Amino acid sequence: MNVSPFQVVDAKGMAGLVRDTHFHALYETTPQFAGKVMNKMLSNTYGNNIEAYLDKLPSETFEYDDDYFWKLQGDHNRNIPLISASWKGSAVTANTAGVGANRGQFQLVFPEKWFDEGHIIVGEKNEIYPIYVEAIEKTGQEEWTYHCVSALASPDGIPGEELVSGKLFSIEFSPVESTMSIRGTGIRRTTPIEFRNGFTTVRKENTIPGNMKSRKLATGFPNPNGGKPIVSWIEYEDFILEYEFMEEKVRGMYYGRTNRDAQGRSYMLGPSQNEIKIGAGLREMMEMANTFYYSTFSLKTLEDALLTLCEGKLGRDQRVFMIRTGERGAKQFSEQARAEATAWTPIFDQTSIRKVASNLHSQARTGGFQFTEWEFSNSIRVIIEVDSSYSDQVRNKIPHPDGGKAESYRYDIFDIGTVQGLPNMQKAYVKGSEYIRGIEEGLRSPFSADSGTNYNKMANRKDAWTLTLFSQFGVILRDAEHTMSLIPNVLAA
Repeated sequence: MNVSPFQVVDAKGMAGLVRDTHFHALYETTPQFAGKVMNKMLSNTYGNNIEAYLDKLPSETFEYDDDYFWKLQGDHNRNIPLISASWKGSAVTANTAGVGANRGQFQLVFPEKWFDEGHIIVGEKNEIYPIYVEAIEKTGQEEWTYHCVSALASPDGIPGEELVSGKLFSIEFSPVESTMSIRGTGIRRTTPIEFRNGFTTVRKENTIPGNMKSRKLATGFPNPNGGKPIVSWIEYEDFILEYEFMEEKVRGMYYGRTNRDAQGRSYMLGPSQNEIKIGAGLREMMEMANTFYYSTFSLKTLEDALLTLCEGKLGRDQRVFMIRTGERGAKQFSEQARAEATAWTPIFDQTSIRKVASNLHSQARTGGFQFTEWEFSNSIRVIIEVDSSYSDQVRNKIPHPDGGKAESYRYDIFDIGTVQGLPNMQKAYVKGSEYIRGIEEGLRSPFSADSGTNYNKMANRKDAWTLTLFSQFGVILRDAEHTMSLIPNVLAA
């Protein structure tokens, strides 16, 4: 593939064992990196990824590789849908007038016993038609009949259209007599919601022939970490192994889709005839909450979506959101912010135009800026971060009408706050299996003597060594309701 008219040779792609004859087809190398150092280097070069973000938060470590569970306390404020209503022995319809007129008793049927005798309950027009519950009886397998009266002094009653099937009702309060009251309403109990996820195990390995041990590159490769140029072939191989391992791990954390049934069983078997288990990634867990598709992006679209996450749920000091997107999405966001700001003032910032050195003019200038943050109404603030995986030209194949890949226009919104005192998102690891690096030595290895009378330790007779990387990891998303995705319509299923 030619990327420039000045290109001399094509890049060569290959998999499997690299032999001596392959050597000159490959480019130079970079030094050995592992774990977080590799992640940091790649983030600095190609942009942030989800693991680098999660590295900023404490990880959860478990003793065993069994599924892990977490709980989220359910809300005791609930709406209960009405099954039916009756008045004077007849079913109430939308055309029924004056239900409960002159303080007459009427019946409401609900699918559970959530309200108590003595509760004031309200439907859609909560301040106009409050209802008082006088008595309750179970009348079916999943039916409770509530005997009610209007809680208003007016004798007019309630329109039937407010009491049709499907209308939602909630508790308002519990009034009692001021003299010698004898009964109060009970409390509501909502059991915690339990969530489960499992670990994904990733393993990568590479075998290097013994005669490549001392191989040097024709020219040194600049060391991204500073210091002397890299000239060793085995360091190049090490870099590629670490790079692909990190890349696959990140994809598992973000895009992994569980292959297990409701009982946690997997039917995929590996060469050992044991189960291959894949845990759910962040994307799959986010799907159960707030997912919106858009055709035309605007700041108003984003603001409306964020307000859905905030109103009635988050305090004013908790409304800071990190938005992960691709390079196209970051550009699109900045363009919208610039158009919005133009309406305020013709000059954004004097520092947007700066002096630069140039042989074209003694007073040369450069200008430009990019919006990466925005503050909406009601204390809502967003911070844009570009995730390199959104702009991956290989993994993301669907084009966008405005150019680039459609995935690059996706916005995933994460709440930076906590849930019940813990980070809403965390990496999970099996203790001792966060990152394992092993070597199987053959006749020659990086640790063997090149000559002499000492015997080299060998795990097998082959003149080669094998490096293996291994990790068991998962992700926790405590409350998906604290996240949201804005996705271009072209990616709709």
